[in-house]
Amino acid sequence: MKKYIYSATVMLALCVGFLASCVEDDSTYSDHSVYLELSGLEEKYEVVSFSSDKLEINPVVRSSFSDDDLAYAWSYYDPSPNYTSTNVDTVRADTISYEKNLSYNPAVSDGTYTLVFTVWSKSTGYRRSIKTSFSASSALSRGFYVLKETADGNTDLDLYNTRLQELIPDVLTKYQGKAMSGKPRCLDVIHGQAYINDKGKETSTNMLCVTTENNEVQWIRALDCKTIFTPQNVHFEYVPNEIPYRTVRGYWEVYYVTSNGIYSAYSGMMGGSGVLGAYDGTGGSVHVVSGASGAYYGILYWSNQTRSFETSDYNAGYAPASSRVPGYGTQNLDLECLACGLNMAAGEKQFFLMQDRSNPSKKYIYYFSFGFMGATLTDVRELDENSGYGNATLRAVCDRQATIAYYVKDNKVFTYDLVNENPDKELTLQGIPAGEQISHISYRPYYGSGRFSYFIVGTQSGNTYKVYMYETRAGEPIGDPVITFSGTGKLSRISYIDPATSDMTDGAAMPILDE
Repeated sequence: MKKYIYSATVMLALCVGFLASCVEDDSTYSDHSVYLELSGLEEKYEVVSFSSDKLEINPVVRSSFSDDDLAYAWSYYDPSPNYTSTNVDTVRADTISYEKNLSYNPAVSDGTYTLVFTVWSKSTGYRRSIKTSFSASSALSRGFYVLKETADGNTDLDLYNTRLQELIPDVLTKYQGKAMSGKPRCLDVIHGQAYINDKGKETSTNMLCVTTENNEVQWIRALDCKTIFTPQNVHFEYVPNEIPYRTVRGYWEVYYVTSNGIYSAYSGMMGGSGVLGAYDGTGGSVHVVSGASGAYYGILYWSNQTRSFETSDYNAGYAPASSRVPGYGTQNLDLECLACGLNMAAGEKQFFLMQDRSNPSKKYIYYFSFGFMGATLTDVRELDENSGYGNATLRAVCDRQATIAYYVKDNKVFTYDLVNENPDKELTLQGIPAGEQISHISYRPYYGSGRFSYFIVGTQSGNTYKVYMYETRAGEPIGDPVITFSGTGKLSRISYIDPATSDMTDGAAMPILDE
């Protein structure tokens, strides 16, 4: 870990108006013969903390004062409410350098900080300040996490850090000493999960929830790969013989989906310990979809235990889904769920691909509308027995750009229209060498700052996987992949984490993917 160039906690009595405008009253120099002008700062910077990565900033200073008469200071502060003082006119800031040009290795927690550059005349006290911001994250806190099966059949993670543009392999083995037991089941990123820190205070952080087919589960702090919750402490009392499926975000709730039902806790902004309260509902599965804004980000899911469609609303209240389609119910069905997804181009519709257990050649798409009053089955489409989408083993759903799903057939990717009766369309994928076997597809949007919508393809050759990420237009990949990387192991799922994601936003609550 790099040391600070200089670290001294100071109290800056800064007027809020001053911080907003960064303009000083210069009425003393009404003839404008004396001036001090600052520029050259970008609007925002990104940096990897606790690493060799540096904030390198060379500001431009134009002044009527001599260089020997000028003094400089760089300070930063956390603008969040928990960091500012009780006096609304002041903030607590740390001074990190008294040099004109900044070269700084941040050693700070994940977050976005305000950075202030101040210049003043030593002889007159005349000063000016400008500000920018920097987003700091540890090497493990930003990028695409890959859930993978190791060569010996266990579960580990790789991380492609988008800032460093490099792969950090075998994260669990490297930072915890071993992989998790069993093949991978699910990986979810929980931005802003509440917990109690080492000082006994309520706080929040970004976590990974990893579940395996051996029914192991860990909630891991992304900052340093420390396990915060396990089945031994995530409930108020230990719950034996429980199948952990996954943990997903709502707007202000965190939902833990299990064979017993849905446990919940408030997210970090709402406060709390993060310990999950009593369960509701009658089972669960990995097949979960967000209700989006229409349902205030409650969840609709398939219960393996009751073979029913169930919901947990925005406040974690349980209700079974209803139906207004004659002859088709939503409870105690002789069906198996194969896949699900949310398509907002169709008006926030939830889709579930279902298979008849008695006659597996029969498959259906169940269409739901999920609003404030609950989820309702609105339509059912029976698929042709030769449907490429129905018979595929790799599927994904587009989110906002088009009313399509995706599937793989004969090592080619096709689209399937979820709303209209359009023919399936083969997609062109540039940059993938001939002969590579497609083993994964997903459509991954991110709704925070720096948003994107990537179509992701994974290929597998022996114990090596490769990932290709494409920008999209109307739901279709365009051009060459913008991100590519490879690693060892069998790719299972891909999730994205960003330390700048704000709680209680679309960026934190969505997407929930069924890969």
